[in-house]
Amino acid sequence: MEARAIISKYSGKCRTCKKPYAPGDRILWVKGRTGQDHLECGKSNQTVSQSKQSEKQAETAKADAAKAEKVKAVPAKEVAVHSHEISWSDLKRLWIEAGEGKTVMELPHNQRFIREHTQGINSLWHGGSFSDVKRWITHGYQVDGLAGLGDNFKPTESRRRLQYAEEGELQLDLAYSGFDYPFLEWEKRERIPGLSISATVMYSAGVSIEEVREYELFIAQTCYALESQGVDLKVAIRYDSKNLLGDYKPFEVRVVVKEENEAVDFASWSALFSPAGMRALGFSAGAICCDRISKPVSGSYGNGLPENSRYRVDWNPETREIHFVPNYFGQKRFPREEMQRQLEDVLKQAK
Repeated sequence: MEARAIISKYSGKCRTCKKPYAPGDRILWVKGRTGQDHLECGKSNQTVSQSKQSEKQAETAKADAAKAEKVKAVPAKEVAVHSHEISWSDLKRLWIEAGEGKTVMELPHNQRFIREHTQGINSLWHGGSFSDVKRWITHGYQVDGLAGLGDNFKPTESRRRLQYAEEGELQLDLAYSGFDYPFLEWEKRERIPGLSISATVMYSAGVSIEEVREYELFIAQTCYALESQGVDLKVAIRYDSKNLLGDYKPFEVRVVVKEENEAVDFASWSALFSPAGMRALGFSAGAICCDRISKPVSGSYGNGLPENSRYRVDWNPETREIHFVPNYFGQKRFPREEMQRQLEDVLKQAK
């Protein structure tokens, strides 16, 4: 049977690691099977089963890489040197455990970092106390403005029209008059296939919270609208920064909140759009990614992304990813109309 990534409604025990999973955790579900796996455990099993088949591919890849090494290409723009993903289910579990005093990191420095970012030492800077953020993680954070989206967001599916055709619904008056196309049929509806959405949330400390919230609301509205129209999305919120490891190189941190073919309620990851989303949860995600490669995270979370000097919507046709990028230093007012126009242009290309 085909395995499917879902959000568990019930508690249970993982078949692989024997550890429990709780309602709200992501699992790899197979219909009719007794017991399921954590999502990461299930993926690990699939990887092991495919390892022998991958050996020959690896040898071929090494040969191709050796050939490619001889050809040096200058990239059009700087790309992330370090790129790591963490699932939202892992992040929220580790964040809560760290806040409760449990050790969740390999390196003591990283353990201290995440501990500080769970305690809300400065609630105005971190965005909330531990109890506030835990409540938002558990019960969701109310993002105002989603319900009224239909008035200012153009649909991705155009309205269908009837057209004359050689087959379809017979119109007797046209047939009696000798019209060559006496049938009517509906035009085919243009649909957008699966897309990936990634949204960078990284600002300088001086940017107003109102501007940040307007940007995050725009992201939430986009995801809500596309999902409502049946577009299958993979969604990741990014907390990228330069010098995160002290090497002055870009570090891409992706928190994956929804996989393709996965049904997820927006409320389940809405805490990332709370006042604590960037500095409490996002910075903690970066620390976890650094710890997974046994590196200490920068105490100041690096140098941010000062090269991002304007709001924009990027489109990658190869990966079919829409990437939202903020103005790192802000501009007093979020340019909703301009971002809306850019998004509509991208969606036309995505069809």
